[in-house]
Amino acid sequence: QLIKPTSSNLGRPRFLFNIPVDNDKEASLKSPMSVAVYKGLVAVTDSDSGLVKFYRKDGSYLSQIKIAQGSYPISIAYSPDGTLFVADKISGVYVFPDTKTEKGRFKLPIQTSPLCLTTTETHVYIFDSSTGQILKIPYAELKKSNYKPKRFGSFDYINGLAYKNKLYMAESNTGFVSTTTDGSKIKKWQTKFSLPRGIAIDDQARVHIVDTFANTIKVFDLSEKYLFSYGSAGKEDGEVNFPNGIAIDDRNSHIYVTDKANSRVVVFGWR
Repeated sequence: QLIKPTSSNLGRPRFLFNIPVDNDKEASLKSPMSVAVYKGLVAVTDSDSGLVKFYRKDGSYLSQIKIAQGSYPISIAYSPDGTLFVADKISGVYVFPDTKTEKGRFKLPIQTSPLCLTTTETHVYIFDSSTGQILKIPYAELKKSNYKPKRFGSFDYINGLAYKNKLYMAESNTGFVSTTTDGSKIKKWQTKFSLPRGIAIDDQARVHIVDTFANTIKVFDLSEKYLFSYGSAGKEDGEVNFPNGIAIDDRNSHIYVTDKANSRVVVFGWR
């Protein structure tokens, strides 16, 4: 159920702060690609270091986990119960039911070369670059080695996925965003982007799309009507250089954008 629109969350968001706010080495990021948020906990892929780092909602550093030797975590997402899914471009998808202790962590037995993933109430969607298909896996089947997930599509290069009643897909090589409800019918948006990557949908049913080469985030309603953009090219506050991932925390009206070339996460918001 959508919350009632207010003057504080209807228009273009403003710059709030950058992550990390700490200056020490442990808190720093190297080419962050993806970001996810769960109950105020902000997870960011420190991709060049093979790590996922965690920050409090104010941007202060909390902890980190190592994915695997030689890994390159490229996409992350939280399920509704706080389980963290990590797409490692090199070796597959890792699942962390508890990111504090790493207890129960496991790797999906399904062989994939994942570029991005997203979660719903019941499933995880994964784009497998080795086949050009999207996998749909119910949470109950994650550990079953003999499970054959539903596969659909024949895509060139999907760099971003999001779900709200339908699946939204950012096809980077074509420059378009597509949607599907069940995988049988793919609908392509008319808008052409320079390089669409991260996608997130806020509680006002607005679709935020990271347009990487344009160094901005473009916002549309569900009917594809353009609303506004935020972020511009540069390295100053509120500016981005090769942005990639995006996550929205509707609890505090914060938007988190991975600013890859500036090695940080830029936080926008309405409060």
